[in-house]
Formats: sequence, C-alpha cells, structure tokens
Amino acid sequence: SFGAVPIMAVGYLALFSWLFSNGFRRAQAFLAPAGQMSLTNYLASGAIGCWVLYGYGLGLFRSFDLGMLTAFGFGLWLALA
Repeated sequence: SFGAVPIMAVGYLALFSWLFSNGFRRAQAFLAPAGQMSLTNYLASGAIGCWVLYGYGLGLFRSFDLGMLTAFGFGLWLALA
C-alpha cells in the first residue's frame, strides 16, 4: 500500500507544476498567501493539530478515521490560508 505513495506524490507535483506553468493565475493568487506565510502556517498547523489530536489537548486522534483526519487537515489548511 505504501508503494503507491511516492508515485502519487510525484504525480501531484507534476500536476501542480503543469497547472502553474500554464497560467492558472487565479489558483496562484489563492495559494500565494499560504506560500508567503509558510513557516507560520507550518508551526500553527502543527501546534493546532497536536493540541486537537494528542492527549495533552483534546485527544481526538483515536476517534478520527482517515476521512475525518483528511477533512480536519484540509479545513485547518483553509483556515490558515
């Protein structure tokens, strides 16, 4: 199952490279603030994620399935972007 992960990562990288090289200015404008504050977003998402998921915070890690974790991560990304 983990054999497909590097292939998917390269595929996503190729897709985003192709999209941005072909003039998707609206997507670039939407993602630019997250790129300009990448260190802040990295630290904030780590702190919020640890607090929500692990035992010294809310401890919700065991109650989330894969879909809920994905939705949580995407929602956190949207909130910080």
